[in-house]
Amino acid sequence: MRASYTPPGVLLALLPLTSAFYLPGITPTNYSPGDLVPLHVNHVTPSFSARSPNTKSVFSFDYYHHSFGFCPPEAGPEYVSESLGSILFGDRIQTSPFQLRMLENEGCRAVCDEVQMEGRDAKFVNRRIMLDYNLNWLVDGLPAGQRFETPDGLEVYEPGFALGRVVDGRPQVHNHYDIMVDYHQ
Repeated sequence: MRASYTPPGVLLALLPLTSAFYLPGITPTNYSPGDLVPLHVNHVTPSFSARSPNTKSVFSFDYYHHSFGFCPPEAGPEYVSESLGSILFGDRIQTSPFQLRMLENEGCRAVCDEVQMEGRDAKFVNRRIMLDYNLNWLVDGLPAGQRFETPDGLEVYEPGFALGRVVDGRPQVHNHYDIMVDYHQ
């Protein structure tokens, strides 16, 4: 019996050269002007804030929890298939009524009629604002975020954005959004 030997350099020379990369769960999408860019919603989570560097709660809520009163899509929210990582992190990604179109600027547009809240729902939402809860959106599968300044003055971007703010000790819900999307051509 005769053994054969192939030098390692020959094996390396046979490997194809590539300039691509792959991140599990993320695939690039090309959009043409006017194409619909998906904006999905995720659960509402506790967060840090400028008022306090500590997280004040550990419970997250479905985005469409009845007490929040968020507007669902016309056909109702649907769960979006998730990657293994999203499942392990407890994400609950759903469709939204927001419609973003590639390279189209749009002014203020209501996504639903005015929502009247019951007293107990308003207290629930106000409490979540006081506990610094964040909304979590995904635009084309990437998390939306807000600029945040640390106590030592460092500017960072944090996934998600505040459900509301506290002014003079009174909570105010954020119900108007300026959505700005950066993109690569």
